[in-house]
Amino acid sequence: NAINAETGEKITTDLYAVISGYSAEPWKLYQNGMLVSPVYTKQKGQMRVMQIIDNVPVLFSERIEIEPTEASRILLKDVKLFPGFRLVGKLDDSVPRPIANGSISAQIARTGIGDVDNWNSRWNWSDKVEIAADGTFVFESLPPDEVVQLIAVCDGFLSESPTLEEVKVHFPNENGANGMRTPQLFRLSKELGEIVLVMEPTTSVRVKVQGPDETPLAGVQVYMCPNEYHFNSGSTILGMSYSSAEGLVLRRQNARLTTGFPDFKRFVRKTDESGVAVIDNLPIETSQSVAAVSDDYEMPVSGNDRSTSVDLKRGVVTEITIKLQKKGTEQLGAESPDGDKDKASDDTDDTQGNSRRL
Repeated sequence: NAINAETGEKITTDLYAVISGYSAEPWKLYQNGMLVSPVYTKQKGQMRVMQIIDNVPVLFSERIEIEPTEASRILLKDVKLFPGFRLVGKLDDSVPRPIANGSISAQIARTGIGDVDNWNSRWNWSDKVEIAADGTFVFESLPPDEVVQLIAVCDGFLSESPTLEEVKVHFPNENGANGMRTPQLFRLSKELGEIVLVMEPTTSVRVKVQGPDETPLAGVQVYMCPNEYHFNSGSTILGMSYSSAEGLVLRRQNARLTTGFPDFKRFVRKTDESGVAVIDNLPIETSQSVAAVSDDYEMPVSGNDRSTSVDLKRGVVTEITIKLQKKGTEQLGAESPDGDKDKASDDTDDTQGNSRRL
């Protein structure tokens, strides 16, 4: 059971908990305020208890270390819940105001002591807020005394990745993220004032899609999927994030999470009557894959899939032409006449890329 650390009152409603390695399983809350977990494998872990009420800052317990015992149940009595950390920040002045379509994700991912490589030792918490037109943002309540990982996206700009030296201050076992965007890092302590996120310009790709006879194809879906990487956690599509608090509430209600993965369209565009689709807000100095999907046509096989890649540079709009073929022309995994599996079409002009200066 839990109590409010500021008032000393017992908390009997809106209680939730997250334990390392088992973030998705809902805990059952009884009318007397007792919160009971599902059955877990006996292993070391860490957890926090929260009170989550809509439009009210989340209350968090301190981080609780769990040690397996011979008993079949661990009872935690009078767990104190405290106000979370209110994080205030802004984008740097390089981003023109007003900010358009801006959002920022926060990720907290902690491993257990001595268990850096054990996935089940990780404790995760996520949140997401919109960026105001003046470039400011506020996270009303985050787990205190943790290192928060922040990635911001808006029209035309993206938060810079930190250097590896800066990363190793907080995550000494990290060795890079293979070109993926990584978060700026801040410890949520009393000494932290308003933070400023360092931003950099993004770029665009102009994709022209043609049919087998080189006529423009309208209505083709063009996909790109630049990734972001969170330390001790993993990767996802850039800008795709969600609220752990919202997820916990919805899972208890057996409802669907409304933000994040199901309807993410930031890097998906449909070709116009000229067969052209433009995808914006892409990270510079990276190589990214591009795929075009149609009801009647498909890209030639390339390696193990149907896509191509483009190199994105600062101040450059990359232009690429993709020529589709009739569906069924090639099968993934099929052998080509010379005996090579998954070989792309012999027409080397099917996909061409070049660049145009801004």
